[in-house]
Amino acid sequence: MVRLRLENVVKDYGNGMGVEGVSLEIEDGEFFVILGPSGSGKTTTLRMIAGLETVDSGRIFVDNTEITDFPPNWKNMAMVFQNYALYPFLSVRQNLEFPLKKRKVKKEEIDIKIEKISKTLGITEILDSKPGQISGGQRQRVALGRALIREPLLFLMDEPLSNLDAKLRTSMRAELKRLQKEFAITTVYVTHDQIEAMTLADRVAVMNKGRIVQLGKPDDIYNNPNSYFVATFVGDPQMNILKGRLEKQGKKFSLTFSGCSISIDSSDIQADSNSLDVRVGFRPEAITRVDSNGISARISVIQDLGNRRLEHYSVSEDGSEVIRYTADDNTSSIGAPVQIFPGEGYIYLFREDSDKLIGRIDGRSLRDFRS
Repeated sequence: MVRLRLENVVKDYGNGMGVEGVSLEIEDGEFFVILGPSGSGKTTTLRMIAGLETVDSGRIFVDNTEITDFPPNWKNMAMVFQNYALYPFLSVRQNLEFPLKKRKVKKEEIDIKIEKISKTLGITEILDSKPGQISGGQRQRVALGRALIREPLLFLMDEPLSNLDAKLRTSMRAELKRLQKEFAITTVYVTHDQIEAMTLADRVAVMNKGRIVQLGKPDDIYNNPNSYFVATFVGDPQMNILKGRLEKQGKKFSLTFSGCSISIDSSDIQADSNSLDVRVGFRPEAITRVDSNGISARISVIQDLGNRRLEHYSVSEDGSEVIRYTADDNTSSIGAPVQIFPGEGYIYLFREDSDKLIGRIDGRSLRDFRS
């Protein structure tokens, strides 16, 4: 069942910023993440759903009821902000009580709800404390509790973990996922952090310049980016990109990049020209060492991550940097010459002139065909 639907929603600020015709359908109980860089329109989209921003054109529906022009207090939604938005002069208990008292819920019912939510979130011992007396992680839990205790139809989150330190963000991501599934509340979560998006979402909408540029499950977006922007925005470390040239040769294409040449079946390429400048992309985990006929490079930096390493290479032909993410034991010293090839994953080809994906080739199928 579709819980939330946006139809060609537009917000025009007149300065090139805003939202340009966003359409979405979000299922009941889904954890839906809107991911994008600063200024992409993701927070504006969330605020229009919440009623905190007016909609210039388009329509918003919840359960087939149009709510486009409803004020925020008429919408059964709860929002968690980046700064928690707790009342500093009220105790934790009073912050949790506040939305229920506004709805004139009976005291006995309020007490039952507070006991349940405080146990679920592990904040029972701080109910009498003020927000200034508790940690950032505890304040975040209180903000979540104040939203959940209302039992809303929709849970809206605007970068709620960005003020937490790295360790706490990791634990809170797991907690958020658990709580969302336990309460089965349809959740729309906005973030610029692609790790948050990939680990939390059932589906992700990637936004750029006011538009949704790709929509899908996290692994689909990671493995099948439809553009240079999505490919380089999603992934940590980001996708390696090298300049290349694609030339039609009979029923095949010859792809040349960084001194390496491979032959590709033309059916794998969507090209309207026999000769194209391309960007050649491959993930850090796709790189393997080869004995010959690969990309000539030298090791410039090695970052030891414990059970894995990041190896930085300087490509001999043009000095481009390539990063390899690996767990193998084939180590070398800084400055050592090596041959590398993206033979453990996909090679992505993007048009230089439009950034559009025109081909995805499995590098594993090319191990024995390097020329």
